[in-house]
Amino acid sequence: MNQPPRKIKFLDPQQIWEIIDGIPKTTESGLLYKTLIVVLFSTGLRISEALSLKVGWLKFDLKETQELAITGKGGRPRPVYFSPDTLKMIKKYIDVRKKKSEDVFPIGVRAAQKYIKKWGDWAGFNGIHPHSFRHSFAVHVLSKSNNLRIVQELLGHRSPETTMIYTTLTNKVLEK
Repeated sequence: MNQPPRKIKFLDPQQIWEIIDGIPKTTESGLLYKTLIVVLFSTGLRISEALSLKVGWLKFDLKETQELAITGKGGRPRPVYFSPDTLKMIKKYIDVRKKKSEDVFPIGVRAAQKYIKKWGDWAGFNGIHPHSFRHSFAVHVLSKSNNLRIVQELLGHRSPETTMIYTTLTNKVLEK
């Protein structure tokens, strides 16, 4: 029996910034979620991968993009790239947080899901979850590069068929 195609929810960069801009800047929690959303969208990490990042893995003094090897779903390693701007944002958050931890984001998956949904709803984008930023990353990279193989590698998909879902979404973006 064939399954209906999955409904993929993604946002364009402007919509992502609308969510980020709606999160309070003055609280440690606000800075955590702003930083987490930027990391999810700019790297394509799954929420579990982002929450497993360790401070010691990152080099904050770089003027160029940092490559980090992440072991993702199914034990499959892949490269993940952190831009200097993303690293600066992570460093800023780490410097101001009160709870010192080896984890970049010392929160659980459920808390991340709850607050990302909250901030997405507040910005008018109902049904947003952490994986929406991974989808958004994939659509954005594919629309810029037009190279499915690059997206497959960045997402760590074993099969190109898994990545093919984004070609339909990219066509809709191009149509606009």
